[in-house]
Amino acid sequence: MCELRTYDIAVSDAERLLNLKRATLLVREAYSPNFGVFVSATARAHRMMHLLGYRWVDERDSLRAQLKADSAWQSYISEILPMIKTMQPSLITPVIRTHSDMDSAT
Repeated sequence: MCELRTYDIAVSDAERLLNLKRATLLVREAYSPNFGVFVSATARAHRMMHLLGYRWVDERDSLRAQLKADSAWQSYISEILPMIKTMQPSLITPVIRTHSDMDSAT
């Protein structure tokens, strides 16, 4: 499963937030895979998305608890929270993973 986190941020904070996220990715990746950080290519230039991977919901909950105890992560969080207007987490699971999955369904 994946968690897609969507952040709305002030345009003036976008570059700073992206730089902080980039600098902290190795800390975050020690807990679960990072599949990418994205920005909106259309109307909402102040929207950033982060896609993370987990094997199951319980693993996500456990890893998030571990992250809360990580001082480097807490420092990052304290810097970015004031920049985030809204944050929407979505837990998503694949229903079709490859072209061969689509072919076998027909």
